Amino acid sequence: MYAKDSKVTDNYIRILKDFDDHEKLRIISALTASILESQKEKKEESMDEFWSKFSAWENDGETAEETIEKIRNARCSGLTRHIESFDD
Repeated sequence: MYAKDSKVTDNYIRILKDFDDHEKLRIISALTASILESQKEKKEESMDEFWSKFSAWENDGETAEETIEKIRNARCSGLTRHIESFDD
C-alpha cells in the first residue's frame, strides 16, 4: 500500500468511525459486493481472452469431414502429388 493510499484510507476511517454499527455493516457489505463483482468481471474477461485464442477452430457448422475436404481441395500441389486413400 502506498503512503498516499494509506492517507486516503485513514481519512475514510476517521469519517466512518462515528457511524453506528448498522451503517458500518452496510458499508462493509457494499464494499465486499463491489470487490466480488470486480473479481468476477476480471475472471470472465480472463476466460474470454483464453477462449478467444481458439476462435480459429470455432464451430462454424461444418463437420470434421467437410473441413478436411476443404483443406484437401485447397492444396496447390495436386498436380505433382496424388493423395491415395486408405479406403482402397
